[in-house]
Amino acid sequence: TYYPGYDEEYGRICRQMVKQKTEASGYTLLRDTALVIRHRETDIAVAGVITHGHRLDMSYGNFDQVLAPLPDSIFTILLLHDPAGWLLASVSGRLPHLTLSGHTHGFQAGLPIVGWSPSSLVQERWKGLHEFRGSHLYVTTGLGTMGMAVRLFMPPEIVFITLRIR
Repeated sequence: TYYPGYDEEYGRICRQMVKQKTEASGYTLLRDTALVIRHRETDIAVAGVITHGHRLDMSYGNFDQVLAPLPDSIFTILLLHDPAGWLLASVSGRLPHLTLSGHTHGFQAGLPIVGWSPSSLVQERWKGLHEFRGSHLYVTTGLGTMGMAVRLFMPPEIVFITLRIR
């Protein structure tokens, strides 16, 4: 299991403790790094770019350092906490094949009949599958909450994605 890291979750006071707990949980922390895993004779790159900041003051780690060295021939999955940074990956000259993201929680509220959430006022890509130049982004509303610990018509979500070789 891999985790891209997000600075707000490290906090100012308990940064080291959270880092130790994350590592002890068995997650592989991918802070501006990539690794190649082999699955059934196929190489897959899993990359993580850190998100810094909070709300309107977001910035991201080094997409170029992480993505540019990966060969175009390798299927690349990018883990990115905040989906707003997805298209910034193109600065590296290489968009990942698939980016997995969250952060929005779907604003923990929505109107399911019309597929709307207050999150759409802040994030263009706040839920679901999106495509740009052959690169795909999937944003999950996740399990957690932020602020109020309640969800209104925005149920928690765990997503399973099956990759198939063509």
